[in-house]
Amino acid sequence: MNYYCLAKARVRSSHLQFYKCLPLRANRNAVHAAQWLKGAHDLKGLQYAVFGCGNSQWRTFQQFPKFVDERLDALGAERIANFGFGDADGDIEGDFAAYQAVFWVSLQSHFNLGADDKQSAPHPMFTPVPAQQAESVQVEYVDVPAAPLRPTAAHSAMTLVANRELLTPVAIPGLDAAAAKSTRHIEIALPAGSETKYREGDHFEVWPEQSPEDVAAVAAHVGADLDAVFSLKAQQGSSLVLTKLGQTEAAERVRLQDRDALKAFAAIYRRTLDAILAAPGVTLAEVLAATAATIPRRYSIASAFESHPTTVHLCVGVVSDGVCSRFLQRAEVGHVLYGAVKPCRDAFHLPDDATVPLIMVGAGTGLAPFLGFVAARRARGAAAGDAHLFYGCRHPMHDDLYQAELTAAVDEGILTGLHVAYSRDPGSKAKYVQHAIEQAAETVVPQLLEKGARLFVCGSARGMAKDVFKTLASMVAPHVPDQDGEQYLTGLQQAGWYVEDVWG
Repeated sequence: MNYYCLAKARVRSSHLQFYKCLPLRANRNAVHAAQWLKGAHDLKGLQYAVFGCGNSQWRTFQQFPKFVDERLDALGAERIANFGFGDADGDIEGDFAAYQAVFWVSLQSHFNLGADDKQSAPHPMFTPVPAQQAESVQVEYVDVPAAPLRPTAAHSAMTLVANRELLTPVAIPGLDAAAAKSTRHIEIALPAGSETKYREGDHFEVWPEQSPEDVAAVAAHVGADLDAVFSLKAQQGSSLVLTKLGQTEAAERVRLQDRDALKAFAAIYRRTLDAILAAPGVTLAEVLAATAATIPRRYSIASAFESHPTTVHLCVGVVSDGVCSRFLQRAEVGHVLYGAVKPCRDAFHLPDDATVPLIMVGAGTGLAPFLGFVAARRARGAAAGDAHLFYGCRHPMHDDLYQAELTAAVDEGILTGLHVAYSRDPGSKAKYVQHAIEQAAETVVPQLLEKGARLFVCGSARGMAKDVFKTLASMVAPHVPDQDGEQYLTGLQQAGWYVEDVWG
């Protein structure tokens, strides 16, 4: 079975193909695939299934995956499993796990791979294994000296050279407790002598380290020696931790991706660690079978290579149960971590023509890439077009990040306008960033319609990006009578003039 993160531009009709499709705008390969699929091709003999990934907050949710599914069918390919999709605004991992069960059953039926088929043993996913029979990993201790582990060859050792709190939280009437989280300014030195470069708007990927206190607590609970070196022989999902909590029925429901059961369980055990430490008699092998491998976390780079060629700057909001943000919060200057520069979308960079106007919209730590934009404009020093930054936060005394730096950019003429919305300040003229955009309509609309401005949005996809799009659509609608506002903005997105870098 071939597995693709994006549909390729060419398919071979002699194979079973499984396409896991991202949104069309996520990768230029998808654009080539769409163009190819629109053509006339004979795909008889090709058998396929499609699972679409996306976020229901996006206006084009599942449009491209459905297009791939329908075009393959129209071109003569044989669909062997119904179209499935996952929603990143919910539980996308759960969606995919549920789809896998259906997919393997469909595959088993299509190819007649019954349990009694002696010539072709069924895949383990064909028949779900009861939770109490789930196989654990095998831990084998080895007699070799411990050595630092490098996550992947693509990630290099780098040194943290600055780590400071941006604003000291203060007590503000009416400001909820969640607003008191830490926000850090982080600087990381790129490898000495390397040719690592980055562009404004790019990402930096960090491999987090677990809290030493958490690791020590688990080791003590399972009786593991922290100085011992071991290898893993096998790994398969397990609900043994749940079973040992005396919740056999809950274990089965969670294993079957029962969302109500998952929510109820999460209300008691916020983290997997909490469940592990509450379960009696758990072994190291069971812990490793029940937990997912650590994955890297990406952050927008908040600096420009022209002014900081040896370091990358990050703006990190610390989440109470965030593995990577908590790691960066406690890491001290001089700590060596593993990371890598990762390019952002081609269009999420300053235009080559410095005279093109810019409209930048961010909320919270979504401000980060625009700090890089400002730094790059300052470093390049050429005559530049207008640049308006719309920024949303809670309160000027609490989380108006980089206030002094941005005010200085306005004074220097690097920013034409700085428009800040405070959601928890009764005296603010704008509550959310879309309100600040509305109040600047006489500036924003001509920039978009007449001057060819590039519009960049960074922040949460759950509300901010969606609300900004709706607000802009209503603002431009009266000026584009031949189409509605959303159609006009969608055209800007397709042209790369309206670009989002959003999460959640």
